[in-house]
Amino acid sequence: MSGMSTTRKVLNLEQKLEMCRLVESFGVGLSTISDIYRSRLQLSLHMNTSSCCSSRKSMKKASNSALDSAVYMWFFQKRALDQTISSPILQEKTLDFSTKFGTLNDLIRKEGYNVDLEYNADETSLVWKYLPETSLVSMTEKTASGFKLCKERVTLLCCVNAIGSHRLTLLLVGKSKRPRAMIGVQKLPVVYDYQTKLITESY
Repeated sequence: MSGMSTTRKVLNLEQKLEMCRLVESFGVGLSTISDIYRSRLQLSLHMNTSSCCSSRKSMKKASNSALDSAVYMWFFQKRALDQTISSPILQEKTLDFSTKFGTLNDLIRKEGYNVDLEYNADETSLVWKYLPETSLVSMTEKTASGFKLCKERVTLLCCVNAIGSHRLTLLLVGKSKRPRAMIGVQKLPVVYDYQTKLITESY
């Protein structure tokens, strides 16, 4: 199998029997196991980057990935606000998004808009003073001394067109109108603004 270590490892009889029992417990053939092992990197990437659950049997994407992503993002935004979302509510929102996506696509086709005129904006938080939670210790130490985590953060708003040829200047949102670190600074590589709550709904 590709990707396996070139160093030959000899298993003892108990290990070999354990492997046989493991294969038999899944009830699949050796060719299936070989195929799964060869695609292990794709499987790991799909599980770590997609919104699917571990019980899915394939890596097939939704027929409308944009719609699927929009509904998934909306769901997590509502859950972050501790709102109860039932299956009927989720289905209704999916239909609502589907109608809006259809209207947008029809408009793009009718008016002949180019993809370089389609823009997407999203926000993210930057915990710029966050330190690693773990530390290496010397041989003379048993544990590292603890410390209080600094959770000071800012919000960034990113915006780019569909083909990536036009990237708008980052919007940096902080809590202070005139941060001390920016006193005397005449030019920044970002657009800075402030508000009490670090959200960008009003921009």
